[in-house]
Amino acid sequence: MRAREILSLKKEFIDLHERLIHLPTSKTGARSVPISASLWTFLDDRLAATEKEQSWLFPSSSSKSGHTESLKKPRGRIVDRAGLAGRQIGRHTLRHTAITHLVQAGVDLPTVQRISGHKSFQMVVRYSHQNSQHVQNALAKLDSRISAPPSPQAPAAKDQRDYTEITQTRRYARRTTRKPFERLVPAGRFERPTNGLQNRCSTH
Repeated sequence: MRAREILSLKKEFIDLHERLIHLPTSKTGARSVPISASLWTFLDDRLAATEKEQSWLFPSSSSKSGHTESLKKPRGRIVDRAGLAGRQIGRHTLRHTAITHLVQAGVDLPTVQRISGHKSFQMVVRYSHQNSQHVQNALAKLDSRISAPPSPQAPAAKDQRDYTEITQTRRYARRTTRKPFERLVPAGRFERPTNGLQNRCSTH
C-alpha cells in the first residue's frame, strides 16, 4: 500500500476474516488489498491495542485529520539503525522494494498488479527487468515439450558384449537354417544356378 493509504486507514476497512483491507478511496480508485499471514498477526494485535471508539488505525492527537500524517522521523531512526544513512530512502521506497521482491520471487505480473494496485499493467511491467528468471522458466517448459529426452546411459561393458553376442548368434542361426528359395522358371527359359558354375536347361 502507499504511505498515505496506510496512515489514513480506518479500522472498519480491515476484514481479518476475509484477509482483506478495503480502500474505498485511493490513488487508483476503490480496491481491496490482500493481507499476508504476518500482516494479519500485526493487525490483529494492533486492533486489540487501540481504543474501541477510535476509528483510525494510526491515530494522532496532534494532527488535524486525527491520524498520523508523516513517518519521516521514525523512518529516519530506522534508516540510521539499519546502517543506511545517506541513502535516498523515501516513503515510497518500501512499496517499491516490496513489489520488486514479488517480481524477484517469480510472482506473475498480473498477480503483482492485483497486490500493488497499479492502475495500468504497463506500470507493473517496469518492474519486470528486476528478474528474468520467470522468462527462463517459461522457456525451460517449452524446451521440455519440444526437445527429445536425454538418452539413457549405455549399459555396462559386459552386458553390451553379451547382448551383441546373443544377437549375432541368433542371426547366424537363422541364416544357416533358412531353406533355399525355389524359383519357378517357365519352360524353355534358363536359370542361373546358385553356385554360378554352369547353366542348365529347364524342361517341364
